[in-house]
Amino acid sequence: MMKKILIIFGFLLSFTIFAETSRNPEGVYVEQKLNQSIDLNLVFLDEDGNQVSLKDFFQDKPVVIAPAYYECPRLCTLVYNGLKDVVENVDTIQPGKDYRIISVSFNPEDTPILAKKKAENYRKNLKKYSLSNKDWVFLVADPQHPENPQKLLNSMGYYYKKDGEDYSHPAAIIFLTSKGIISKYLYGIEFLTRDFRFALIEASQGKIGTPIDTVLLTCFRYDSIQGKYAPFAWGFMRLGGILILVLILGLLAILIFLEKRSKNTNFQLK
Repeated sequence: MMKKILIIFGFLLSFTIFAETSRNPEGVYVEQKLNQSIDLNLVFLDEDGNQVSLKDFFQDKPVVIAPAYYECPRLCTLVYNGLKDVVENVDTIQPGKDYRIISVSFNPEDTPILAKKKAENYRKNLKKYSLSNKDWVFLVADPQHPENPQKLLNSMGYYYKKDGEDYSHPAAIIFLTSKGIISKYLYGIEFLTRDFRFALIEASQGKIGTPIDTVLLTCFRYDSIQGKYAPFAWGFMRLGGILILVLILGLLAILIFLEKRSKNTNFQLK
């Protein structure tokens, strides 16, 4: 009996330790700033070393911003792998054509050379799409404006901090409208195709997606606490009610049609 108690105690203790170590360190978190604007005049360097501003990429389509640093040994790679996978899994909404991705390094020591290596690794590994450096953009700090990555990410509520030689940071991507207004956040290292699709449609303000997507969106609501879409019971009930009404109206139309045809047949027989 005592042995079983010790085993259970050990399990609970290990679970507690895991829970503690899996939390973000103090000062590392995401504060959602929905419907707020970012500064599109902030300047960065692209992977070719050219000075660019954010407004060069916010023109006619929504944008997904993926914060990272390019020598991150763990979390950034997992987030980017998850982003690459979900980009390939979303059908009918195409990167480059319907939306743009911007990767921003928050390590001021990252260089355009590192950005280009990271860009080639992810853009070339996409199987379904061939993206240019304007479709999935990799940016680093401009030495003349080393504070700009932090300005940008803080304005989006994405907070990180230096941790020895590395950085502690959240796992999240941010969706913005073509005007630079924050629309949605998704958390984690893997992203549901449904959530990614819905977030893009809402960031585009309904300009992309299909009529079916519009209907499905009424059945889900964005959960800002969990950073994902959750089923919305009233939406499903309303959709079910509409379908029942359509079926009833369809049945009535069929009955009316059959009745009229029966009357016409009887008249002809007489």
